[in-house]
Amino acid sequence: MQAGFDSTDDSAAAPATGFAGYLAQVLIAKKGFTAEIVPELEPLRAACDHLLVKSDGLGFQVACIVDAESDPRRTFDVDPVNLREILRACRAKYCGRVSRTKMSAGLEIFEVRRHALANDMARLKPFVSRFKSIICAYLIDTAQGRVESNRWAPLDMRKGFLQKLLRAPRISQDALIPPIVPTLAGTDGRPWLTYGMMALMALIFIAEVRLGNSAMDVPLATLIAMGGLMRPLVIENHEWYRLFTAPLLHAGLLHLVFNCIALLMAGQVLEQVLGRVWLIALFFIGAIGGSCLSLALSDPQIVSIGASGAIMGLISAAFVTSFRLPAHGGRSLVQMQLMRVLVPSLLPLATGVDYACHFGGAIAGSMAGVCLMARWPKDSPHPRLGPLARILAVVALVTFVGSSLMSFRKYEDYDIARFLIPDTVSPDTNAAGMAQAEALVRDYPRDPRGHLYRAMGFADRRMHELAVAEMRVALQEKVILQTQFRPEFEQILHTYLAAILIDMGKIDEAKLEVTGICDHPLTDDIAHDLDKLNLCAKT
Repeated sequence: MQAGFDSTDDSAAAPATGFAGYLAQVLIAKKGFTAEIVPELEPLRAACDHLLVKSDGLGFQVACIVDAESDPRRTFDVDPVNLREILRACRAKYCGRVSRTKMSAGLEIFEVRRHALANDMARLKPFVSRFKSIICAYLIDTAQGRVESNRWAPLDMRKGFLQKLLRAPRISQDALIPPIVPTLAGTDGRPWLTYGMMALMALIFIAEVRLGNSAMDVPLATLIAMGGLMRPLVIENHEWYRLFTAPLLHAGLLHLVFNCIALLMAGQVLEQVLGRVWLIALFFIGAIGGSCLSLALSDPQIVSIGASGAIMGLISAAFVTSFRLPAHGGRSLVQMQLMRVLVPSLLPLATGVDYACHFGGAIAGSMAGVCLMARWPKDSPHPRLGPLARILAVVALVTFVGSSLMSFRKYEDYDIARFLIPDTVSPDTNAAGMAQAEALVRDYPRDPRGHLYRAMGFADRRMHELAVAEMRVALQEKVILQTQFRPEFEQILHTYLAAILIDMGKIDEAKLEVTGICDHPLTDDIAHDLDKLNLCAKT
């Protein structure tokens, strides 16, 4: 409710007899209007039998209902110039901005008559404006069930609403009682849980920076070791805990800051409307949706991290459930702020962003919000699924903590960046690699490239058994091959090993070596080599 509003009308309290009173009740009960006005509208009080206001923090709309059905002498007789001045003052004080553009103030005049005449519509014609102040008038003939407007519009929603209201049976008085919708469900203060979640993400990021020995951008190897989402590790290694650890990680400081801002915008709405238990549950639902869609659609070699999916779930759920906020209590302002984050996050405007994760979280959050609204009694501050929220919140906490512990236990297995040949000493050519092979294998025994170079040297000297042994060692480093190289590199290793086996006359063993890669997408070079070796039936 806006400060400075003054009650003028008891339309919501007394049963309506004429259509003017009934229209006022419907606008209050169903369309978010209130019978309290601001001081700037005082000059309209005498001209309107029912003067209503709808103010949502962005726009400002006035409804003036003239009851000429009870008294045919009644007309709306305010000077149009003065009317625009009144609306200009209301716009300056009560309208918000969208992208630096101040929203418009509007006035709808409803003149209700038993029998409308042609000169009645002619009299209302001047009350129209389409610029900073939007004015329009409707002439309602209750005898003929007809509505006329002083403006032309291909789709006049208000005119359709009035015609339907005229012709349909009247809504019962019980249904016309304005719903009392509390704006707070579980908290009446600051969004402390949201602050706590932001602090937790910051602490985890500090741990990432410390473990990665980095300034502000976390190395990819560290993100993988701490539980980043990567399809081969989840599907082939059955590390499902990564679905829940990835949403807790961030690649850099800016990534963390943007996600914290988005979390704050969604979290403070959800803590206000739903309460803290649902905030945890919806974060969990959004995290699952984002991780699952990312797992299904993203490149297998992409490492997905960040709370974006979970936060998109929160923002989508917050937008859906924000319709529980009173229309005159800032609902539109809240929704506009949420959409400013949600819409750009779903548009492919930048590279390196996991949009599948964003969409998955948004879809999951929207579905959860719709389910909540469907099961939410209009006269209750809480949805009916409270026990489910508590169960989901407990499951979420157990899952996130358990997944983090599993990631901690496996950290050493994936903390392998130190075992790789640095770019500064990596050979530029195969010949250089074979020349440095002994030193590379000695200094970096777990890097498959050193063993490949060594095997190539053995093969050149016809030492096939030693070459095969080196290739087997290179292929044993499954984690390094999965996380540090493209899939093509492992295919190259298998193809080269098969070529050595063919030189040894072990054709069947060579075919067995490439069985796992023949059915996968291959580069032109690998396909050519396999075709030349006559190992794959189709390449």
